[in-house]
Amino acid sequence: MASQQIEVPTRLVKRISVRKDSIEIEVRVATIWSAEVATNDKDEADHLKSVPVQLKRCGMAVRLIVGPAGESATRGTDAKLVALISKAPDWFERLSSGRCDSVQAIAQQEQIASSSYVTRVIYLAFLAPDLVQRIVRGEEPVGLTADRLIRMGPLPVAWEDQRVLLGMAGA
Repeated sequence: MASQQIEVPTRLVKRISVRKDSIEIEVRVATIWSAEVATNDKDEADHLKSVPVQLKRCGMAVRLIVGPAGESATRGTDAKLVALISKAPDWFERLSSGRCDSVQAIAQQEQIASSSYVTRVIYLAFLAPDLVQRIVRGEEPVGLTADRLIRMGPLPVAWEDQRVLLGMAGA
């Protein structure tokens, strides 16, 4: 079974070239229709597909972004990031309304060991509304994760400065 899983791609793919800004895959089209492997390296039925890619540093990790540079990937929403920004207005409302008398009280209610985490989340209650909408739609920059956002500390008060800092200005 495992040998078949390796054999099929080996038979179909003639070569894969990884370049700085693209990945090229050359497929033996004739082998899709027949079980025989084409013996001629210059087979007319080969098809070359080039896919633009870029490497993007995301904190300590590096992600491979497939698609044209500058275009947002349709990757869906980041559930962890959305959950983080949805806590912020709730926690701020609890504090400002007096339902909770301190950040420590919210930490205890939420079973969070660190009240400083609660403070950092509450800062996000002042995130520009259009940025919140874009994050909910999954349109944030690839490098913007919940962990990175929470480590940024207090965001600038001015919404335009927030857009620049988060890499979401001008859109």
